[in-house]
Amino acid sequence: MEMLAQMANTLGNSLLRLLFDPGSRVFMPFLAAGLGIAMIVMVAEQKRKLADRERLISRETWISRSAINDYGLILINGLLISTVLAPLMLNGGAVTSWLAQNAPRIGTDPAWWAGGALTLALFVADDFARYIGHYLEHRIPALWELHKVHHSAEVLNFATAERHHPLSIVYFRLLDGMMIALVNLGFLIVFQEQLTVALLLGGNVFWVAINMAGGVLRHSPVWVSFGPKVERWLISPAQHQIHHSTDPRHFDRNFGGSLAIWDRMFGTLYTTTPNRERIEYGLGVETRAFRSLPSLYAQPLINIWRTLRPIVPATSS
Repeated sequence: MEMLAQMANTLGNSLLRLLFDPGSRVFMPFLAAGLGIAMIVMVAEQKRKLADRERLISRETWISRSAINDYGLILINGLLISTVLAPLMLNGGAVTSWLAQNAPRIGTDPAWWAGGALTLALFVADDFARYIGHYLEHRIPALWELHKVHHSAEVLNFATAERHHPLSIVYFRLLDGMMIALVNLGFLIVFQEQLTVALLLGGNVFWVAINMAGGVLRHSPVWVSFGPKVERWLISPAQHQIHHSTDPRHFDRNFGGSLAIWDRMFGTLYTTTPNRERIEYGLGVETRAFRSLPSLYAQPLINIWRTLRPIVPATSS
């Protein structure tokens, strides 16, 4: 009974972290802002957005098999990351504290603008790490097998943002943690003390500001386009929905997290307009292999094993 109570407590803490952690896409203020933007868009364009309104409150969006798998992954991943996988998770705060004590100091006292520069540098570095990590997930076969869990979603709702194989989460935490550590190290070397990052609602002010502009709607049935001019700089909800499309025209487009500049630089940008494009989600025929919660954990590992195992030549009799 004590073990069950501990597990329940761990699961509860994991869910609370998602809702109250400003680093989460489903942070409660982001959810509230996203819903507000969705309502404004749908009221302003009633005829064209009627289908969006129906999708937003539909049974399929929230309690389909795909959606229930989203919720199951969130619960189980929270438990795994808090227990079995905890030693593999890079703790950015701990790394920064260690660097603050051990990094060499060759610079001067911080200037008035140093904190703001660090805040911006951390946001840009984090976003670039997200782009590179996401791009590699589509290019490296083993990472793609893990990433298929995210792309196997057949409907998008707010929980789909957290639909990941646990090993994908470990991979991203390591990549992002190393990038953030490098930025902190650079500022610690240039300046002689640990700097204060500008926060809003407890998170990096740039990250929070962009997510308050509808970040949660990236995984939703609501089509919100910023238009081609803005989408050359910022990733809109519609652009990320395009990324989930099964249409070959949309393959390997819009890898960016918040900024579109990386997609523009590396030729993977696809811009949208207020007119919704026809999109089907999932992995095509292969989606059928990812329709149960056990398969979402096991199928990627089975596929990786099949890809990596040595080919043993048949022996002649």
